[in-house]
Amino acid sequence: MLSLSALASSEVPASDVVLEALDPGQGRLEPMTVSQSAMVTHHAQWPESTAFQSAAGLLVAGRLNERLMRAAIDEVSADHALTRTRFLPATGGAFEAVVGGESCWRLVWSEDYTLGRSDLEGMARPFLRRPLHLEDGGLMTYAVVGREWTLITLVGHVAVVDAQSNALLICQLLQRYAVSAGLVADVDLAETRVKAWAGQAVSPSYAQIAREEADFLASPEAAGMIERQRAALAGGVVAELPLDRRRPKTPAMDGATLRRRMPAQEVAALRAAAASVSVTLYSVLLAAFELFLAERTGERDFVLGLMMTSRSSSRTRRIVGNFANIVPIRAVLDPESDVPTLAAQVHAAVPRALQTVSLPYWVLVQSGAHPTCQDGTPGCRVKFNALAAPVGEPVLESLLRGSGTGVDYYGLHVVGLDVPQSEGQLDLAAQVTHGRDFMNIDFRYDSSVLNEATVSADLDRYVEILRSAATALTESPIPAL
Repeated sequence: MLSLSALASSEVPASDVVLEALDPGQGRLEPMTVSQSAMVTHHAQWPESTAFQSAAGLLVAGRLNERLMRAAIDEVSADHALTRTRFLPATGGAFEAVVGGESCWRLVWSEDYTLGRSDLEGMARPFLRRPLHLEDGGLMTYAVVGREWTLITLVGHVAVVDAQSNALLICQLLQRYAVSAGLVADVDLAETRVKAWAGQAVSPSYAQIAREEADFLASPEAAGMIERQRAALAGGVVAELPLDRRRPKTPAMDGATLRRRMPAQEVAALRAAAASVSVTLYSVLLAAFELFLAERTGERDFVLGLMMTSRSSSRTRRIVGNFANIVPIRAVLDPESDVPTLAAQVHAAVPRALQTVSLPYWVLVQSGAHPTCQDGTPGCRVKFNALAAPVGEPVLESLLRGSGTGVDYYGLHVVGLDVPQSEGQLDLAAQVTHGRDFMNIDFRYDSSVLNEATVSADLDRYVEILRSAATALTESPIPAL
């Protein structure tokens, strides 16, 4: 891990609970989670980096109205404290989260009726590569009204949002705009929400989540979890890819993304093959990635990071905040390992890893329980993530699918765009996004140490392993689970 491990080697401000009030005009202090504190510290070290920004981009048919959009942002912000939060320097090099009454979710609006759809699509990436400044808030929306479409881009710092938060904010923003524009009645929207949230627990604030985390980290349960992870990871080396260039002393904090799309029939075959041997699609995806890493690194016993979420129940599903966490997992392959064998191992190992998702990655690294890289830096340099498009969430599926896929949503026609995400955090971050009939495979990489041609060949090899997995799973018996 590059910037993450650099941070892990320094002191990250603890998530102390601060209850003293500020002047009403300034706002109030709120506690931060450990991961949130680490991300704010990162921002202070690399204020112009976009490596830790989450993004969503879409086109909406027609010319949207600036006044109605600003009103919708204010209405949505009223429900989420982190959209009204600034992160300000405090004593001792730490930072404070200051929540005010006014929205810190900024909107930059422009209109150029000569711009067509392709022009607007080309503008999305440059917008999403502009750095945020947390002292002013961690959310920015760029909107450009063109001839027949309006481009909407939402950029959020990971101190404020994760991917699910981005999706939640986009959906609520479109809903409130649709009501204000008279496209849907407010009562109809309320009834839809009641049905969707039926039986779900009342959501706490993100500050309450931070307080609960602080209590957990002070408990014997957390200490025991650290020791179990220490034992589980002991003996494995950190997975490190061969580099094209020497690692710079100062992290570049910049990168790029390559994508491959699997045809619908291949996705269906992969799903069917996984189901036929009673393993999940996630298990197959991760097993293939572990096999790829073994080939590239020459290692058979290594540690990589899994990107997971601690949104473990309905009480946290509607909270804007960052619940993403890196969970290290040890992969042990023998010389005869193949996808069927590894899929069975992964299927058993992932539930055990999920048991530690509530333990912040920073705490684990600073405890010394995580193995170090070859240069002595703590943390991992490769991570894997898989996202499944949820059923019944058309906007989210459109965003995850990308490639200009359109859906109708509360009287608006919305088209999801392919946008860059968190490039340059690691040497390599693999993400597989899949739905009923699509699969996107992204390799995000640190362009200061890896060449595009190298990553392209790596991505092609991973896809090749996946394509062969369907046949291998169908033809090869795997151990009983």
